[in-house]
Amino acid sequence: MRFTRRADLLDNFFIANFKLKDKIKNNKGKTVKKIYENPKTPYQRLLESDSLTENQKQILIKTFNNLNMVKLRNGINELTNKLYNIQLRKNNSNFNDINMIQPVHSFNDNLL
Repeated sequence: MRFTRRADLLDNFFIANFKLKDKIKNNKGKTVKKIYENPKTPYQRLLESDSLTENQKQILIKTFNNLNMVKLRNGINELTNKLYNIQLRKNNSNFNDINMIQPVHSFNDNLL
């Protein structure tokens, strides 16, 4: 639960995504081009929308101001490593199983 809660905070407040704005189709109905809005976080989209009251927006702003992206990421990495170590102890004979949770450092090593 702690893992998903932190991952949700990271995704909703710090990770921007593109939202599809329009599709341009040719005369046969096939999509030939997609047009996207500028990337925004779900948090930014909520603040811009009219679906929240001012009180709800203030709560969101306060939540955002109390968050630290680096601490969230480090917490997620720490929990991922704990899960990996638990799985390693339980499945010591299946260490090379591709479905195992991998420690965070292995992800970073693959990016270099």
